[in-house]
Amino acid sequence: MKITEMKRISKEAGSHTFDRDAMTFFNAVIETPPNDLNFFIESIQMDDDSPRQYKIKLFLIAKGTTVTFYELPNLATAKAWLNRFTTALKKEACYREKSIIENITWIEEASGYPKGMFKIYNGDEYILTNTNDYSRFIAG
Repeated sequence: MKITEMKRISKEAGSHTFDRDAMTFFNAVIETPPNDLNFFIESIQMDDDSPRQYKIKLFLIAKGTTVTFYELPNLATAKAWLNRFTTALKKEACYREKSIIENITWIEEASGYPKGMFKIYNGDEYILTNTNDYSRFIAG
């Protein structure tokens, strides 16, 4: 999916995620095009004295909006992390996990687990991912 398509879907859903005013307010820059799982990197800088923040975002097609998945200190690190994460996500997934990955409806940090553990949802089903070592994904 291209950014232009995400912007169209977002606007049709009534979301202001990609509105020019919102992007300007946060001094937001879409740093990478979305990958085949609709993850992309956006950076924001609230003011001239603040450092630029690099955020891994996921576009939720059904909602027409994004969710921030992870934040990293610079663009090179964010690109490398996203590449490792999505490669591992696709490589380690079995059929059920792939069906969740291909139709993600929500993503969140998993409470009660070590930092770096995330739940990736498709409706009520989810997989638990470990971004610390990119180990096998645990189906929930």
